[in-house]
Amino acid sequence: AGGGHRARLESGLTHARAGLSLLQGRPVASGGGDADDSLVASLRRDLADAAERLLRELIRATAVAGNSSRAETLKEEYRALLSSRTDPKSR
Repeated sequence: AGGGHRARLESGLTHARAGLSLLQGRPVASGGGDADDSLVASLRRDLADAAERLLRELIRATAVAGNSSRAETLKEEYRALLSSRTDPKSR
């Protein structure tokens, strides 16, 4: 049962990463943007929130399963995601 749960978390994370990757090159005008800019910003925020949540859950599930090496790799990715969300140049 635990492996299936981790697989679903991995799948969700893959989808969130793919969405973020697609939006990464898309600039958002600052201030007074149109509806497209607002939608892109909202999608980025929602996908980043989802990736953050899924990473936390996956770290927990992976650590419980005893795979400390994989859990550490996921923690590094989680830290990178958090720092990119606070870095204005990454938006």
